Amino acid sequence: MTLEWHDLLGTPYDLHGAQGIGLDCGSVTEKVWTRLGMRPASTEDYRVEQTPQGAWPCGEYLCEAQFEKLGSKPRCAVALGDVVLTGADDGSQGVFVLVSNSPRMFLTAQPRRGVVGVPLNELERLSASVLGVYRPSETTDPQSRSESEGEPL
Repeated sequence: MTLEWHDLLGTPYDLHGAQGIGLDCGSVTEKVWTRLGMRPASTEDYRVEQTPQGAWPCGEYLCEAQFEKLGSKPRCAVALGDVVLTGADDGSQGVFVLVSNSPRMFLTAQPRRGVVGVPLNELERLSASVLGVYRPSETTDPQSRSESEGEPL
């Protein structure tokens, strides 16, 4: 099964989708999970209206909700929908969701660039800021998580 994700590229950044014009890194992740048929816990309760650099408490969400921590290196993300959580000294956080294994590509949203694709080698350069790699434990179809031949989602 192949995940369709290219249509998300270039979508404008919009913190929490508040203005209905774009996506932030959390809502990009939710869109990817939905396309994979996954039903993880909503991030809605963990979104904050006013935070420095637009950060939302992803670490708290990933720890409290039903997620398995896979490790602390981006290469630990191997199944479609796995997420890499990063953090900076200023308290800002980012979420990168795996959308392709060939080549390994992650999606995120950035305030200045909108939704962008980030290859594994670029994400590995952020290793010092990686807080963890996580996998949602609930899916409607576990087979849909690994990339194989088939119809696009």
